[in-house]
Amino acid sequence: MRKILRMALLFVCFILVAASGNAQNTGTLIRGTVTDDQGVTLPGVTVTAKNVNTTTNASGIYLIRVPTGATVIRFTYVGLAAKEVQIAGQTEINVTLKSTSSNLNEVVVIGYGAVRRADVTSSISSVSAKDIKDLPVAGIDQAIQGKVAGVTVTNNGGQPGGGVSVRVRGITGATGSNEPLYVIDGVQFQSNTNNSLSQDFLGGGTGQTEQSVLATLSPSDIESIDILKDASAQAIYGSLGANGVIIINTKHGKVGQSKINYDAYVGFSEIPKKLKVMDLQQFAQYQNSLVNEVRAVPGSGLDSTLEFRNPAVLGHGTDWQDEIYQRGVTTSHQVSVSGGKDKTTYYFSGGYLNQTGTLIKTGFDRYNLRASIDQQVNNWLKAGFTTNMTKSKQQIGLSDGFDAVTSTVLYNTPVSPVRDIYGNYITNANLGGYQINLTNNPVTLAQQRDVSTANTKALGAVYAEAKFFEGLTLRNEFNYNFDLESDHSYQPFLQNSQTGDVILSPSRIREQRTQSLYWDIKNYLNFDREFGGKHKVSATLGHEAQRSDYDYINANRDNLVANLPSLNAGDAGLTQGIGAGAGTWSMESYFARAGYTYDSRYAISGTIRRDGSSSFGPGKRWGTFPAVSASWTVTNESFMKGIKGLDYLKIRAGYGEVGMQSTTANAFVSNITLFGTAPFGPGSLPANVANPDLGWEAVKTYNIGADLTTLNNRVEVSVDVYKKITTNMLLSNQLPSFSGLGTAYNDIQTPIT
Repeated sequence: MRKILRMALLFVCFILVAASGNAQNTGTLIRGTVTDDQGVTLPGVTVTAKNVNTTTNASGIYLIRVPTGATVIRFTYVGLAAKEVQIAGQTEINVTLKSTSSNLNEVVVIGYGAVRRADVTSSISSVSAKDIKDLPVAGIDQAIQGKVAGVTVTNNGGQPGGGVSVRVRGITGATGSNEPLYVIDGVQFQSNTNNSLSQDFLGGGTGQTEQSVLATLSPSDIESIDILKDASAQAIYGSLGANGVIIINTKHGKVGQSKINYDAYVGFSEIPKKLKVMDLQQFAQYQNSLVNEVRAVPGSGLDSTLEFRNPAVLGHGTDWQDEIYQRGVTTSHQVSVSGGKDKTTYYFSGGYLNQTGTLIKTGFDRYNLRASIDQQVNNWLKAGFTTNMTKSKQQIGLSDGFDAVTSTVLYNTPVSPVRDIYGNYITNANLGGYQINLTNNPVTLAQQRDVSTANTKALGAVYAEAKFFEGLTLRNEFNYNFDLESDHSYQPFLQNSQTGDVILSPSRIREQRTQSLYWDIKNYLNFDREFGGKHKVSATLGHEAQRSDYDYINANRDNLVANLPSLNAGDAGLTQGIGAGAGTWSMESYFARAGYTYDSRYAISGTIRRDGSSSFGPGKRWGTFPAVSASWTVTNESFMKGIKGLDYLKIRAGYGEVGMQSTTANAFVSNITLFGTAPFGPGSLPANVANPDLGWEAVKTYNIGADLTTLNNRVEVSVDVYKKITTNMLLSNQLPSFSGLGTAYNDIQTPIT
């Protein structure tokens, strides 16, 4: 059946070529099939013979009329080594393209398009699927830790599923988030930097316990990660890319036999070392030394605690670090099915991850599903969709903030046990003449408080790509990111059944529900052609519109009946609280990029983007951000041919400007703070001073770099020297309380380098 279909396709191609005109009827008609070194047919391979070119169809079949006088056919495909075949009177030529050991033919995603690494003129680093395949981590941000120069990944508090900060070439602004822009299959979003109110309510601190957005994406679904580090590369994303851009492409199906893959691992984690604190014997000796010093004072009458008089008979006492830390366990299971036939490719996957933290009562659970289908509708139209669905729950530990159990263990005495003989948590006790007063029993706080965040997310893209002629395509995309978040915090009332001492009080609960929807529509033209064998021209021209809407509601009550973890069980009096909020942000953009490469030696690229943001007033809403970069591939010069040991050397230089909009919502107008009760009834106050001249911050970057490969491509070195300057920073000034106002945003003209 496959042979019949193949012959039918060849026949159709033959008829189309024959009907294309008399100018095309001269020369020899050659057909064949192109495969890779695994035997998989390759669609989209460029086949060239003496300035006549075509491409293979979805089944890897090509048909070309070779002009008279042509002696070779050249086959090129991104990521594989090009191949030339002598015609020598043949009418059917089947070709196998092999992968190259050099990464210069690898595809690098540069935003709204892709180029060969050899043609890159900016500072871009890449991480492939094989680089992160065996890493037992929950999120992509942890997977790139230590793998890319200029990118710093900090796991702030060790909280499973969160608390990870990523910085691309340091800090860019003084306010707002310095997290990079993440682009997953075309969907743009910033990492979550807003701490849950439920976490703050019972002791969680800012920045340490929030759930990382990237923790909702399974690393097993990742195909490649490209990091845009300088402004000449970031400028295509405009103001959202000022802190750097991390582009993540997930896996798609390939034409060939269906494949089923199962990936599983189990990992263990422990704190590397404990802090040195006194055990019970050392503590007794220390207490005795203090008593001896005071006893030397005439008339003091102070005597040592009876139980401390012979420290040698004492044990080690309570090691509070051992009580709150444990061995963390991570288990992951991932199943994927991929493949394709004729014009349709698909990829489906599902996975489960469970991570137990090194701090007691911390953990992270994630269920994820992913689907991707790509369809070659006809020879000029391709369409498809990608969707990622995730449900996760993060059990949050109090690793920082005003009730941080990780700091409490350092000043709690080793004399006190965790519980008394009746099983009650210890807070106060008398040991002989020594009074035990625990500021906080960290085990009580960690075990009895319940702070968690549950998240349901769906993100993806739908696209259609039309091919007008060889090298010119129009791509239309619709991207979406829908998020439902449920935050919960609960504390019971606890009392020692024997002594009556209050251990935790009052009983309280807080619930918060947040939903958000982000959508993005892109339409852009891509042009990419080679002329005369030495000239390569590429261009991108597009329009983008994006919008984000969110709303939330929260409520809290104290004094819960029978410690029931329900808002209905709480006191509806003065301890009750309720809050809500909503917001909208939108931006419209126009962008263009053009590049030219001559003889694989000299390359230049220019980008310009114009953004209009709702963050600013009508007079300051639009900003224009240009960038330019160039490169010189030294090793492609004729005078370098005789130099041995140097496989590849490229020198790069670039300059770019990117805007920033790190302000609170509607800071250019005067907002209102509402209060529901007051001596004279409900009312409102201005929350800030309006500043209609509030405008864009600007980040300017100068970059010079070099890429070098030596020892038969075994050693690759990339060096960059850059200067990044932030100007017109947006800072919030706290106004005097007598003004009756809160803050005012202003442009600070002094640049930060």
